[in-house]
Amino acid sequence: MDTHEIYNAVSELRGVLEAEREALRTGRAQEAAGLVNEKMDALKAFDAIIVAAQNMPDRSELRGDIEGIVSLARENASHFTAVRNGMSNAISRLNSLSDTSYVGSYTASGAKTPFPKAAGGYVKKV
Repeated sequence: MDTHEIYNAVSELRGVLEAEREALRTGRAQEAAGLVNEKMDALKAFDAIIVAAQNMPDRSELRGDIEGIVSLARENASHFTAVRNGMSNAISRLNSLSDTSYVGSYTASGAKTPFPKAAGGYVKKV
């Protein structure tokens, strides 16, 4: 693998990771998830250059590029964790809404009927 191919692979992976980061920062998680195939292809090419770089006499410039990619990947992982936690919290809140919500009917003792206990009919207040 020649130097041109190595830097193309590094540049391609960096581009995908930057696009992913931008999508995550702007709340477009679905778009970020859609980059998975492109990212996997770039990672395969990147893996091949890591193997090829072992035979390169001067790897100092490539080392900085690799450190940048690792940093981007870590940042994106943090963003994905935040998205996952946010979605999990939203789902929990939606599930708890039905537990604390009441329908407009009452039990025989005058208490409000909790939403999960509603059966499609209304209980008249006696």
